[in-house]
Amino acid sequence: MSESKTILHKNILWASLILSITALPFSIKVCHAGMIVLLLGWLMEGNWSVKFRIIKQSLLLQIIIGLLVLQLIGLLYTDNMNSGLFSVEKKIFFYMIPVALATTMVRLTKNEIRIIFIGFFLSCLIGTLLCTVHAWTQAHDYITGITPINHYLATSSYSDLHPLDSEKWLIFSYVSLAEGINIHPTYFSFYLSFCVLFLLHQIGEIKSTLRQAGIWALASYFIIFIIFLAARIVILAIGLMLIFLAIRSLINHQKMIGIAFVIMSIFFSYILYINPVSRYRSLQEIHLSTFNISPGGHYETAAQIRASLWWTGFKSIQHSNPFLGVGSGDVEIEMQKTSRQFGITNILGSFDPHSQYLFTLLGCGIIGLLLLILWFALPAYFSWGEKDPLFIGFILLLSMICLTETALESQKGIVFSTLVYAILSFQRHSFQSISISFRPILRAGN
Repeated sequence: MSESKTILHKNILWASLILSITALPFSIKVCHAGMIVLLLGWLMEGNWSVKFRIIKQSLLLQIIIGLLVLQLIGLLYTDNMNSGLFSVEKKIFFYMIPVALATTMVRLTKNEIRIIFIGFFLSCLIGTLLCTVHAWTQAHDYITGITPINHYLATSSYSDLHPLDSEKWLIFSYVSLAEGINIHPTYFSFYLSFCVLFLLHQIGEIKSTLRQAGIWALASYFIIFIIFLAARIVILAIGLMLIFLAIRSLINHQKMIGIAFVIMSIFFSYILYINPVSRYRSLQEIHLSTFNISPGGHYETAAQIRASLWWTGFKSIQHSNPFLGVGSGDVEIEMQKTSRQFGITNILGSFDPHSQYLFTLLGCGIIGLLLLILWFALPAYFSWGEKDPLFIGFILLLSMICLTETALESQKGIVFSTLVYAILSFQRHSFQSISISFRPILRAGN
C-alpha cells in the first residue's frame, strides 16, 4: 500500500475502535456501526494472500475459526433453524473482529492503543456519573412519594435480615443503580473492573506523585461503584486480584505499592460490608442457601436459581451428543425440556444455564469446550511470557465471569470481550504469529 493509503486505513481502524469501545456502555447499535466501519476498512485493504497466510499459521485464529465451524456444523442438526441462525449472527463480530485486527496491514502503536483504552475509561466514568444522578433522582421521587421503590429483592430474605436499613440502599445498588444507563450490573461491573486493571497498569509508567495519587483515587472510586453494583462474581474476581497484587508487590520488595494494595483490599472489604445489598448478595444469601436441588423444586433467590440452572444444564448434557452438543441455538430449548421433565422452575422463568462453559459444552460438546478453554488459556500463557499483567488480568476476569454468566452469548459481553481480546492479542502483541509445527515431532518419531 502507498503511504497515503496506509495512513487512511490506520485512521479508519483507530477511529472505528475508539467509536466502538467508547459507545459500548451506552449504545450497542453505535458500537456495531463502529465495528462495521472497521470491517469495511479491512476489506478495502486487499492483500488477501498475506491475510490467508497469517490465518494459516496462526494458532489463535484457527481456534476462533474452529468455534465458528462448530456453530455452522450445529446448524445441520438443530431443532430450531431460526434460533440457530440467530445464534451465529449475534456472534459474527466475535469471529470477524479478531481476524481483521490480526491480518490487517495496519499496526497501532502502544500509545494509540492506550488512547483507545483511555476513551473507554472516560466513557465508563461518565456512565457511573449518569447512574449516580439517576439514582439521586429516583431517591428524591421515592422520598416525595412520586414513585414507589423497585424492590428487586422482595422475594428474598433481605428485608428480614435488614429491617432497619434504609430502602434507599436498594436505589443506589445493583439493578436500580445500573438503570441509569440501561445496562446489566454484571456487565457494567466487568467494564469497570477492566478500567481498574488499566489504571493500575499505568502506575508504573507515571513518574508524577500527584498523577499516581489521582490514579489510586480513580481506581478506588471504580471499586466502590463495583461493590454498589453488587455483582458477586466480579466482586470476588477484583478482590482476588487485589490480594494477588498486594502479595506480588511485597514479594518483589515494592513495599509502598504492596501496602497501598493491602489498604485498598481492606477498604474494599469495609465498603462491601457497610452496603447491606452487596453484603446480602455476596455473603448472606450464599450462607443461607442450601443449594440442594431436587425435582419439583421452585427457586426464587438468585443463588439458588443459578444452582438449579446448573443442575438442569448437567442433566441436559446426558441427552446431547457428547462431542458436538445439541446444535446451534438449541441450548435453552434443551434446558426447557429438561426443566419440564424434572419439574424444575424459577421465579424468572429463565432457561439460560448461566455459565459460558456449561452453555458451550451443551451447545457445541466437548470439542467446543476445549476450543473455548484454549481461547482463554493460550493468550494468558503467551502474556505470561511477555510479562503483561493487563492482559493476564483481563483473561482471569473474563474466565471467572464466564463461570456464572453466559458472557459470550450477550452483546454487551461479546463485543467488549472481543474488542479487548483482539486489540491486546493482535495489535498490542503479535500473537497471530505464534504457531505450532508438528514437523520436529514427526522427525523425532522417525
